[in-house]
Amino acid sequence: MLKERANLKTRDEAKKIFSEILFAPPSDSLKEMFGSSNWIDWVNNYKKAIVPNKPHNKEKRCSNLAGVISFFFAYAL
Repeated sequence: MLKERANLKTRDEAKKIFSEILFAPPSDSLKEMFGSSNWIDWVNNYKKAIVPNKPHNKEKRCSNLAGVISFFFAYAL
């Protein structure tokens, strides 16, 4: 779905964009690719948020989303 939506040519390009969504610092590059969207705003705002119980939050806030996904993945297992 990501590949088609962003008009990417390969699966590897889609994987790179997916990694950017999860791990990269907040950016408007996703808006350039997908157009302005609420989910992009939410992702960028969450990456900028201060999460008090996250140990590296001051140095690396962009990992907030990855941390949440890791937590739920571990919980599901």
